[in-house]
Amino acid sequence: MTTPPTARQSAAVFDLRMADRDLSPMCAADTFMTATAVVSQLKDWAATLRDNGARDVTLTAAFGAAVAAPWLPVEAIQLGVRAGVWLTAFDDRIDTEAYDAGSAGRAFDRYRRTALGAEPDAADPLNTALAQLAVDIERQQWGAVVGPLWRSTVANTLIAMAADRAYATAVRDGGSPPGIEEYLRIGARSSGLDFTVVPLWAAMPDADMPCFLPVLTRAMPHACMALRLANDVAGQDRERAEGVVNAVSLGMSPPQALASITHHTQQFQSALTPLVAAGNRSAIATVRLLQWALRAYTTASPSTAPEGLA
Repeated sequence: MTTPPTARQSAAVFDLRMADRDLSPMCAADTFMTATAVVSQLKDWAATLRDNGARDVTLTAAFGAAVAAPWLPVEAIQLGVRAGVWLTAFDDRIDTEAYDAGSAGRAFDRYRRTALGAEPDAADPLNTALAQLAVDIERQQWGAVVGPLWRSTVANTLIAMAADRAYATAVRDGGSPPGIEEYLRIGARSSGLDFTVVPLWAAMPDADMPCFLPVLTRAMPHACMALRLANDVAGQDRERAEGVVNAVSLGMSPPQALASITHHTQQFQSALTPLVAAGNRSAIATVRLLQWALRAYTTASPSTAPEGLA
């Protein structure tokens, strides 16, 4: 069996300061081997979530995390992958189970409380998986600093997902949709980007995390907004058929969305440019993950491509 590359091996072929460089064949090989190792190690874990979508998305999440931080060991990359897979499994459960408005609200609140430290329901594998992931993040090098941030990120993501569901239910029942500004303010929090990248920060070999963490967190709303809009444009036809409220259904045209994606992407990258130039791996990984995610949406819908990613 081939051993995935170590951080030292990756650093030898990867210029960490060039977050937007094309992958060389050696880096592509590192990414592939790391992602497949992650998938192999998480196969049984994903099955415990009892969600077919979770198993299916593990490979995609593993490639995203490996592209973002190819210098991290497999054990650290697993944290971001588990977060992304968990979010998919939770979203699938909320979409497929017969929740009424009251029971859906209680479900969101139960998981939010678990994220914030309440005892999980031992009979619910999704609940216990969320609690264990929070503990594993806090065991990392920067867990004491990043762990509480991730817990609050989970809580905010679940609040935003609950609002998304409430919007769709209201419209389906003949009510009024939210205004575009309210939707974007809430919807950006459910993009999933911060949900998956913050766990990686906990394991980064950076010095002085408490000093630069505020720079990262201030930049993240721009990244999350760009990804939310890219999702809305790429999935507009499917979501229209499903009755999902998104920016396009609320009146934002695809060209307007593209302009906003480009604006927020540029604002995000500008905010992190000093850290990227200094070789800060948390910043580099976050820029790379956004680029990877936007590129994935660009493949699905070229109209979502901001400048530099077409």
